[in-house]
Amino acid sequence: MVHKTGAYFMVDGAQLIPHKKISLGKAGDIHAIDFLSFSAHKMYAPFGTGVLIARKDLLKKGEGPEYSGGGTVKLVTFDDVSWDEVPFIDEAGSPNVVGCIALSEAINFFNETGYEVIDSVEKRLTHKLMLKLLNIPDIKIYGKEDPEELDNRLGVVLFNIKNLPHALVASILAYDFGIGVRNGCFCAHPYIKVLLGIKGEAEKKLIKEILTDDRSNIPGAVRVSFGFYNEEEELDRLIDALHIIINNKKKYLGRYFIEKKTGEYFPINYQDQFEKYFKL
Repeated sequence: MVHKTGAYFMVDGAQLIPHKKISLGKAGDIHAIDFLSFSAHKMYAPFGTGVLIARKDLLKKGEGPEYSGGGTVKLVTFDDVSWDEVPFIDEAGSPNVVGCIALSEAINFFNETGYEVIDSVEKRLTHKLMLKLLNIPDIKIYGKEDPEELDNRLGVVLFNIKNLPHALVASILAYDFGIGVRNGCFCAHPYIKVLLGIKGEAEKKLIKEILTDDRSNIPGAVRVSFGFYNEEEELDRLIDALHIIINNKKKYLGRYFIEKKTGEYFPINYQDQFEKYFKL
């Protein structure tokens, strides 16, 4: 559809690339990807490399670099600048060499392990998690709920616990059980509002609160995301923790407080003691 309008097709593959193999297709083909972006840290590589893969013929269309600087020029005089060829014209400044090497090693790991292996591990864990969550009445799953339909989804499950804020659930899992999950709107605010059915006056009220730095009622959900390193024992610990939380809602509501400005929950009288572990 994009190509039929004469536009170019770009995919933000940051969340997809550690889970599924991506094919760019043949340049210029109607089904091909013209631009693909992703982050190295999503493939577990350190040092913060960001990646943009683009068709070379499209990169050559520009008049000059997006950002000028060292490495982008062939020659500079008092009157003129001669720009370098692709890809150097778009690589101003000192490159993140260590980050590139780290990403290369991460890509080698994925290729050597095989996406088929990674996919099978995530499907097995997702299947088990879906079955367990569906048997807990207080939990609402968002998106497809069929544990047998796993071919067109990732190892990512979104849910909420009845009568407990998503931010509180995430904090309890972290502080009481040492389990890391994500909560909130996941950089997809409009989509989450649709999933949660928030509209009309309720939406207007929330917008007003958030714009005045009160995030107490900010909508969202809890997200469990599997990686290739996760094991069934960790999944069992998560399910046990959710049962404990659901059976002790009042206790946890009395043990945590919320910071309205951030919408985060913290245990009462708790203090981080980072100096026990490291000093800056």
